[in-house]
Amino acid sequence: MKMKCTPVGRRSEILASDDFQAVPVVIAGETPVRAGMPVTDSGAAVPAGTGAAGILLYDADPAVNPNAAMVVQGVVDWSRCRENGASAGAAAMSAILPGIVFRENVGVTKTAGGDGDAGSGGDAGSDAGSDAGSEK
Repeated sequence: MKMKCTPVGRRSEILASDDFQAVPVVIAGETPVRAGMPVTDSGAAVPAGTGAAGILLYDADPAVNPNAAMVVQGVVDWSRCRENGASAGAAAMSAILPGIVFRENVGVTKTAGGDGDAGSGGDAGSDAGSDAGSEK
């Protein structure tokens, strides 16, 4: 038996959390669509986000298999989505898709003394109470 493998591209992880909800969508057209692209209910890619119903979870090539999944609730790394062709800002996407949190600072951490901040070295969003529990 002869098998054919058709690579669509590298797999891009756009999720910033393991807790998400996705629904099936059939991608329209013949052009491959990258993960992180805003898509409508009809499967059309909308880089600016206008009319989007969700964010494409994985790369999809409708010429090979038009079936895909779009994230409708969860936390998304918006900087990765923008690398894959989405053009809207995180604030605009938050207004269009209120069930999704669009983070642009995923993977950003502060180190103690690295930038003059005596923070805990944890998540960039966890500065509040960073001195709690320190010896006085």
